[in-house]
Amino acid sequence: MCPLFSKYLPDAEIIRPAAEDEVVNDALDYDVAVRTVAVPAGKPVWRVVRVHHLTPDENRNKHALYVSLIDEQGQPITAASVQLDWGTGWFDIELKPEGVFALVYPLEQGVVYRARVQDILSDEVIGLHTYHAEEGKGNKPGRHSFAVTWQRQTPSLTVEKTTLLPHAQPAAAAKALSTFTQLTAMPGEETKREAAPDHAKEQAEMTTPETAVTSPHEKPIPHYVLFGRPFARGVRAHFALAMDYLLHFKLSFGFNNVDAACLAKRVTIIADEESFVPEDEQQLRREGCEVERLDLPPAELLRVLQQRMEEEQPFAG
Repeated sequence: MCPLFSKYLPDAEIIRPAAEDEVVNDALDYDVAVRTVAVPAGKPVWRVVRVHHLTPDENRNKHALYVSLIDEQGQPITAASVQLDWGTGWFDIELKPEGVFALVYPLEQGVVYRARVQDILSDEVIGLHTYHAEEGKGNKPGRHSFAVTWQRQTPSLTVEKTTLLPHAQPAAAAKALSTFTQLTAMPGEETKREAAPDHAKEQAEMTTPETAVTSPHEKPIPHYVLFGRPFARGVRAHFALAMDYLLHFKLSFGFNNVDAACLAKRVTIIADEESFVPEDEQQLRREGCEVERLDLPPAELLRVLQQRMEEEQPFAG
């Protein structure tokens, strides 16, 4: 385990399954959502039975993901592995039990993670990151932790549709997730440090090269997904949450690249008006593009993109 966490481990209480009268995910206000996977009756699945954001007293300024895996009887399991994705694809993380935890994984600042268990179908936890407001000495910006418990279950009834768990929780359904524009933003000095040279390289690798804008009848790109300015608040999170959608439809995409987007017949903007201004949206419309903007909180954005994948409709209208 990382030396950062070796001197102190939270109490086992943080990984217990949620009681009958509790919500499964108490981290809704910290941008965390749970995607429950569809599963046939009689087929085993890893179900998320609790997601917990550590309080300042529990956390003590750590920044970690605490994982527990339990079987049908609630007994610990260590013969499995967790997978994490931070925007570059799923990676297998070998379990290294520490105390009551199957895995303690340090969360890097400025990164948005999603997690699942590998060996069978698994619910996903999405939107794990550390840049939240200070909540006292134990939870400073960049110093927040989460505990997730998966239980192996074999449902007797078929679950035919993948859903986002927050919508099924009465006590939490009315809560809006916290301001999405702050999802992966780092302090000002960090943002300034990551400036133009890296962005120029990223644009060259990830977007269509800039060329002269053509007429609507000559547009070579069927559908382009446009994110906001690189390193603006929330842009990394938008990208992470839209990754499955991009891969499913094999869509071209870029960051604040209006010239490239003008080459597309249809443009989906996944950005707020701070990271991608309305004036640039109007330019796309003047160039003959069909344009839609998805400026949504995390759970709603995931729901919309998931529905489009299920219906094989990449663009509204």
